[in-house]
Amino acid sequence: MEAGESNQIPGQIMLSKITIENEKQKHILIALAPVAVKPEYQGRCIGSQLIQEGLKACKNKGCITVIVLGHPDYYTISSPAFIDTLF
Repeated sequence: MEAGESNQIPGQIMLSKITIENEKQKHILIALAPVAVKPEYQGRCIGSQLIQEGLKACKNKGCITVIVLGHPDYYTISSPAFIDTLF
C-alpha cells in the first residue's frame, strides 16, 4: 500500500502473506513490515495511517493474525494505529 498526494509517494507499507501448515492444519498470517515514510513527510501520521489502512484491509479479508516485524519503539501495540483498527 502507498500513501500519495499530488503525484508524490511519501510513504509505503508492505503486507506479506504467510502460510503455516502441517498435515492437519493450515494457518494464514500476515507479516507487516516495513513501513517507510520519506523524511520530509515524517511527523504527519502517514505511517500510522498506512498501518491503520493495512490492518483494515487484513481484517476485511478475514485475517485475524498479523505479525509485526520492526523496532518496538515504533510499532507499539498501544499506539492508536493498532488499537483503533483492531478493536
